[in-house]
Amino acid sequence: ASYDSAAAESVISTAHSLIGIDFAEGGDTPDAGFDNSGFIYYVLRENGFINCPRLIRDQSVMGENIGYSELKSGDLAFFTNGGGTADFGGIYIGNGIMIFSPMPGQNVREADITTAYWRDCFVTGVRLS
Repeated sequence: ASYDSAAAESVISTAHSLIGIDFAEGGDTPDAGFDNSGFIYYVLRENGFINCPRLIRDQSVMGENIGYSELKSGDLAFFTNGGGTADFGGIYIGNGIMIFSPMPGQNVREADITTAYWRDCFVTGVRLS
């Protein structure tokens, strides 16, 4: 799939449609629930990115790596819990907002990634191609 604004809008639309679905360890479907990488995996595969890997560390290198200030709608954004490697990520939808499946006990939701916490934890963005 080539990635243009229409593809980005489709990815964002799919991500939006999943807000509220429960976190589930190992989950990668709306019925099962989503873990963090499972959410990204499902959204991208639903939009034709059939080569999307299942694990965060692989997802974080699946396209062109970009900096925080370069993020555009439809890009992926990856963060670390410490140690510098990507531990979790989400789908950037523009205006400082990302959609992701955070952790057990929470559900798919939006996050404002413009705060110091998110900027400090940022590892890389990925622009799909």
